Amino acid sequence: MFTKEWKFNLKHHQIHIIYHWHNVMKLYVDGDLRDFSELNLSFRDDVLLRANLSEIGIIDVTPSWSLLSLEVTVQLSQASDRFIVYSSHERVPLRAQRLISK
Repeated sequence: MFTKEWKFNLKHHQIHIIYHWHNVMKLYVDGDLRDFSELNLSFRDDVLLRANLSEIGIIDVTPSWSLLSLEVTVQLSQASDRFIVYSSHERVPLRAQRLISK
């Protein structure tokens, strides 16, 4: 059985994303299931999971395949700004790191 997990903190929230071998991806915030979806292998830069963290903004999870490996990028939307706050395969911009740690 194949399971892949990603965990990170965003302000005072613990974000946990789980992919199960039967093509289901789940998004947990502080231990609570916020969203889940079946993973379609034909997706392309589509937001698969979303959670509203009212005091921070909305987080969007976008999965992508990288050389037979599943990776994720998480973006935070605040008013008119949208930036990467976590990526399993890209560097998070310094500007976003500063906003996350405030």
